[in-house]
Amino acid sequence: MDDESIPPAHLPSSPVIAVPIKEDIKGMSGLLAGGRMAEGGGVLCNDQNGLCLGFRGDIDASRSGIYTSIAKLASELDGTVDGSGGGDNSNDMPLVSIQTEKSALLVKEYGGRTVVFRVPVKEEKNYSAGDGGGVNEGHSGGDEETGKTS
Repeated sequence: MDDESIPPAHLPSSPVIAVPIKEDIKGMSGLLAGGRMAEGGGVLCNDQNGLCLGFRGDIDASRSGIYTSIAKLASELDGTVDGSGGGDNSNDMPLVSIQTEKSALLVKEYGGRTVVFRVPVKEEKNYSAGDGGGVNEGHSGGDEETGKTS
């Protein structure tokens, strides 16, 4: 078979472009299907250079390089990158957990890919609004007999 009969996309000089497989997309969406992940969660996957390979849900893909940097820095702190860590398995990368008021981010590197999960924080009811849960309930900071404030 000569080069003229081979379609241009199959020639060795053509760049290889990876197209997401339908099952892979189903996998990322499947992670977001239930629980709190379905209510504002997100998942993101980067390559080793911090370029976003794909994301689903409520996660900021424009910060994908930052997540990869965090994973690499954590592995340097842990000593897993240069092999000076205490463990025998150099593939055991650290899991980074970042907690904010709105969500928790879990960042981990797997085989050269950085995976990030964003899990929204479960909203808790505010019990400090006169329900008897406060330490100084009913005390306004002033002297009740004289009406003077302290």
